[in-house]
Amino acid sequence: MFMQLQLLWALRRGIRLKRHIIVRTLIELAVGKGLRDMETDLVRSVRNLVDLGGYFAKGRFQQTFFQLPRPCFAMRTAHTIN
Repeated sequence: MFMQLQLLWALRRGIRLKRHIIVRTLIELAVGKGLRDMETDLVRSVRNLVDLGGYFAKGRFQQTFFQLPRPCFAMRTAHTIN
């Protein structure tokens, strides 16, 4: 929450921010939304958070970590469609 307020304050004053501050704030907002959305659709929210993590993953270990749950979602989707 503090980072969000800091970002808004800086944007209103036209201050240039470092890239990592903006990226961190955007990730915090997206994760917060994902956690709130879990109340309505748990599976979709987790799938979206896994996709987000894979997008921002740095290094091979993190990419592998976020790729592991994807087959589970694919199997669940196949069962739901049939």
